[in-house]
Amino acid sequence: MKLKLVILLFLVHHFSICLSAQSFKGYPDEFATKANKMGIEFFFPIESKIKVKKSIKDDFLNYDLVVKSKRKFEIRYFLYPVDTHQFTSFHPHVEITRTIASIATNNELENIRMTSLPHEESIEKFGADWAIYADFVPKESFSRFRIGRIVSLYKEGRGYFNCIILYKKDNLDAFMGLPIRFI
Repeated sequence: MKLKLVILLFLVHHFSICLSAQSFKGYPDEFATKANKMGIEFFFPIESKIKVKKSIKDDFLNYDLVVKSKRKFEIRYFLYPVDTHQFTSFHPHVEITRTIASIATNNELENIRMTSLPHEESIEKFGADWAIYADFVPKESFSRFRIGRIVSLYKEGRGYFNCIILYKKDNLDAFMGLPIRFI
């Protein structure tokens, strides 16, 4: 099972079509607008079993894009472009903590493991000034998948986005090459 998931994620990542958000009409309009404003490059997988859903809202967050593979995984994206009229400062490390507190289980036996990427690696992999990811167990009311990883990226002057990867089991270290990055 682990090998199949790693192979699927490898294929999704390496056999994808590079499309700007403007040129792909299957994206929700709000996602395309925000992605263009933030200077984000998104690789849309050509795997036929992966479906793009319209932006959805739930009790926890408002998503700009949801990508699903029926039983294997689900990826939820939400983008926060820089607001030049914002009067308060934005701190991505506070935002990810707030987000995780909203979506992770409150079971005290479960751990949340956060890993901050070095600045050089953040730039190389994601074109970001700051990157962190956290592994957690989602609240049952948040997802039917039992394991979650949130990857948060921030670029000065552009904005912040989260990618929540939800899956059943196995390790997703092979999926650190996300199909989305700052350009």
